[in-house]
Amino acid sequence: HNTTQRSTHKDNNMLRTRNYWTAPFLWSTLCLFWGVKAIQLTTTAPSKLTGVDLHDFLSRPANWPTIVASSNRVESDGDETTRPMKKGSQVKEYFGANLLSVEWICQETKDGELLVVTSSEGLPGIADQCAMKFAIQDNQVDLVMEYNPLSPVAFLATPILVVDNWMALNLLLPAAVDPSPLDSFRKLMGSLYGVAGVAHLLDLILGESSLFKAAGLPNFQELPVGAQAYALLWCASGPLSFWATRQETPKFLADASLIFYGMIEV
Repeated sequence: HNTTQRSTHKDNNMLRTRNYWTAPFLWSTLCLFWGVKAIQLTTTAPSKLTGVDLHDFLSRPANWPTIVASSNRVESDGDETTRPMKKGSQVKEYFGANLLSVEWICQETKDGELLVVTSSEGLPGIADQCAMKFAIQDNQVDLVMEYNPLSPVAFLATPILVVDNWMALNLLLPAAVDPSPLDSFRKLMGSLYGVAGVAHLLDLILGESSLFKAAGLPNFQELPVGAQAYALLWCASGPLSFWATRQETPKFLADASLIFYGMIEV
């Protein structure tokens, strides 16, 4: 009988402990959910396009999937997706492996300045009163995204949307409108090789040859003269690649410097 009482008492304590942690969490979640009327996310990014060109790109819904990682495709009854949206234009955008969709209506558009699209229905059961407002300037774009949460899913998705929006404007948009992506790639690799070359040099001269140690090689000071010269050439090829990829012409010089660095490293 005493054993049964102790067991029951222990179970009650465990239940109270679980309730102690669970109840406040559920209560705070419900309070948060019912207390928030709308969520607003703001993203700002620089732009190399003129305001007119940037507006022209963003106002064509067919371009949205190229800059929004979560967007799969955009459809319309006519050719609304390929033309700049006008007030009243309506398109349907699909997300999440085409399992979710939102119907957007253009509420306002000004060439080179503004684009506003809304969806009163949004995602049924998840969020409604959705809106995207693009404020466009010659060197900057500001996106304000708003939605009214109808489900905890809408709250859980907020961090994902923040990252998605930042990637769209800061990474994918510049790549999508880049007139010379190959040249941009050259400069990117030149920058990486340049930093790597300087870092290797500092490690060899001032550090402990960490990279050599990781590969099972002696310290730089213990290497033969020929090997030391080769290591220094490797370090120098990084800044050389950086310089060559910044030259307007000839382009083969940039390509040769990148190949040269790779050959030395191998």
